[in-house]
Amino acid sequence: MTFETEYSKIDKPQGISSVTTEKNARKILKDYQIKFISEGKYIFISEFSDNEYHVGLVGTTSNPYKIMEYAETNGANYDIGTEDIITKYKLYSPEIG
Repeated sequence: MTFETEYSKIDKPQGISSVTTEKNARKILKDYQIKFISEGKYIFISEFSDNEYHVGLVGTTSNPYKIMEYAETNGANYDIGTEDIITKYKLYSPEIG
């Protein structure tokens, strides 16, 4: 798994990913997310389509907001940047920090 780096201004780590079914991807997250977070890693669904779910693992952070930064999650068509989205998520999930 790689994060887009061609037009990015931030340094991004490499990760690994595996393709599976939705059911299996959700089971993997349920079974391993707490373990990986305790090790300073983060496991997440990085991409999906009708038949394929990509489970990604990054070994450089356990912070889901860093994953959003690496992926440059945004709503550019609506003038919404990554920081705007992270701010909203923090309102809904303050325990993540």
